[in-house]
Amino acid sequence: MSLADSVVFTQSPRLVYSSTESLSRVAFHPGSGALLAVGSETRVQIISVSKDEDGRWTTARAVARWSLFTDITSLAWSRRSTETYFELVVALASTNTLAVLTYSAELGARVRPFGIGLTSGRIHEVQCGRTVGQQQLVASVGDDGVLRLWDLAQEETPCRSILHPHPLRSVSFHPTNASQLLTLDSRGYLRLWHWPSSTLLLSLTEPQSLSARGTRGDAAHGEWNSADGGASLGAVIDGRWGVWDLRRLAGGNATGYGTAYGDECRGREVFGWNSRNPRQFATLSTSPHASALKIYTTSFPQAPRIVDVAPRPQQAQDMSWSPADDLIAVVVGHDLVLVDVAE
Repeated sequence: MSLADSVVFTQSPRLVYSSTESLSRVAFHPGSGALLAVGSETRVQIISVSKDEDGRWTTARAVARWSLFTDITSLAWSRRSTETYFELVVALASTNTLAVLTYSAELGARVRPFGIGLTSGRIHEVQCGRTVGQQQLVASVGDDGVLRLWDLAQEETPCRSILHPHPLRSVSFHPTNASQLLTLDSRGYLRLWHWPSSTLLLSLTEPQSLSARGTRGDAAHGEWNSADGGASLGAVIDGRWGVWDLRRLAGGNATGYGTAYGDECRGREVFGWNSRNPRQFATLSTSPHASALKIYTTSFPQAPRIVDVAPRPQQAQDMSWSPADDLIAVVVGHDLVLVDVAE
């Protein structure tokens, strides 16, 4: 599909954009509900979506593209991105390294690798933090069990490394405190860090997830709740969701929890808060045996809204909440699917 092409969405609550390659990752622009970064088998694209006069999402088109010749395992928008200048950090699957992607109308698309030879094993997640002084921070975690903090201005070596006892699956910056990070490992342990001093502030668990069967590979993902300023956080671990309200913790255990996916489900799982509603979150499973997307409210989590975003055996791969609308983007097969949560 050329950059000039566009796709008209089907008239349904689930709105589809199709690619020529299988899609693996998706992330909304942090300041725009009309721009998404999408990773596929060999490239990353920026997709612009727009509404018609009735407020319905009707068209989508690719406005930027980077050819990487490899799949990615994670992508994140830099906070320096605008609606005309794009900057992202991605984890490359073939080399287990990182790269900065930039695009502007004047300079076009550029790729700048970094971290070569400094990581080992698969990188499961990268996240970009707020600018601190002159630093533009990036955090990366993966199978080697090391949390690494990078400064995009000085990418040659990490500015901080914190070793964990188990492989890491997820990392999340505190939404208002740039010195705090959340990590989640493959055993289901969440840790809150003051990263400048490498100090562990708090360790959290969801006890029923720490069962004899253990976690299922990639089945662990956590995130701070940006809508309440980081007063709570959530995760999906081994098919179970958990929410921790840091204002009323009981021994580090979850203040709310439940089953998201059954024992038969295997594969990656994703947790995400609605950035506009502190009481709403979603979980996603890549298993073909699961109802892929579930949307919860913390006031009544026993009855989530279940959205089958694609017929089986197609597998959802990733999701992202819009910062501007009650909308979730999901990538399934070759398709980018937009789910209107308000409908």
